[in-house]
Amino acid sequence: MSQKGTASWLLGLHRMARVGAGAFCLWWAGRVLGPEGLGWIATLGTLLGLGLSLFGYGLSVWLSRETGRVGPSAALWTGVALARRGGLLVAGFLGFWGLLRGWNSDILLLCLLSGFVAWGRLRGEAAEGVALATGRLGPVVRGGVSAYGLQVVVTLLALTLWPTVGGYYGALVAGAVILAWVPHRMGVARTPPVGREVLDPREGARIGWTYFSGGVLLVGDVLLLEWMRGPGEVGLYRVGQVLADYLPIIAAVLNQAALPRWAAVGTGARREIWRRTALWLSLGLFVWPLATVLGRLWAGGVWGEAFLGAAPAAAVMIAAVPLRLSHNTLALGLTSQRADRARFWAITAVASLNLATNVLVIPRWGALGAVATTLCCDVVLWLAFAGALWRHRSGEQAVRAA
Repeated sequence: MSQKGTASWLLGLHRMARVGAGAFCLWWAGRVLGPEGLGWIATLGTLLGLGLSLFGYGLSVWLSRETGRVGPSAALWTGVALARRGGLLVAGFLGFWGLLRGWNSDILLLCLLSGFVAWGRLRGEAAEGVALATGRLGPVVRGGVSAYGLQVVVTLLALTLWPTVGGYYGALVAGAVILAWVPHRMGVARTPPVGREVLDPREGARIGWTYFSGGVLLVGDVLLLEWMRGPGEVGLYRVGQVLADYLPIIAAVLNQAALPRWAAVGTGARREIWRRTALWLSLGLFVWPLATVLGRLWAGGVWGEAFLGAAPAAAVMIAAVPLRLSHNTLALGLTSQRADRARFWAITAVASLNLATNVLVIPRWGALGAVATTLCCDVVLWLAFAGALWRHRSGEQAVRAA
């Protein structure tokens, strides 16, 4: 396996560790705090994720592309500068939303702390992008494993001594402290290049907006649920959403490892993308008939009796997992083939449809209406991605024929 292929695998496993730690901490918080506490954590986490997508400029993907052109030192320095700016913007974004919603002072303080968490995570993302391009993975993997391991330990301790949403956020801050130091351990020159930034952030901003639109598609219903039905309904919804959000990370890890091969534009690369897409989608033949049973076991057995009301929503989200595994593959395939514009417009259109439909269904059906809408939008997004990849192939053939 090539050095870049090995880098993709290790970074993918590092991201799985991040997701695993996050899922465990969320589960433990739900068991301790109940649906309403979990709802507040999910709402703040949703806003944090959207802010990272919008103001992070797609750092990991962008810098992995640009490092070879400008060198690892210049790319890393640019990423660190954008992380500082992104942290401030995320804090302002969450603070503005909190004021708009009339949240109390304790929640507003957590909104400001989210800016610090975002700063640490964005610095870690910058290091990931450079490491993916150069193969210098040691500091990134060690720093990430240390950060997420510390987050788990602090979560268990904090929610035992201080069983509140603030205790959970203390764990996020502890992890962010370590991630913030990862770029300093990268082993590249730390002298800033001439000028404030050597990369034009507009390309990264386009990637970031694509991620933001995708985030709106995935979690915009969380914000609408909190707005219309309160944090308790968000907590029930989040129980089902965990599976549909976190299991596709497996596909993302495997796809990331294949990205160096897929980047070679050609028929062979596209055939592999289509084969892997069909493989993930075929899992639905086993999952869909058992969705109702699995939803009840997941909500009542794993999360506890307080979350039994989440069983129908969990069943729908379990049914969405094969679709998300599949269209994650198509999305990364579009990026690898440099068809980001098609991916952007598809995600933006479906995200808009998702939000508009949820405005109509959430007041009456709550969490169940939100997950049903999300499942329908997942189907539409899959069709849009598949059509975009097919049109990209047809366009290339027309250019060659001309």
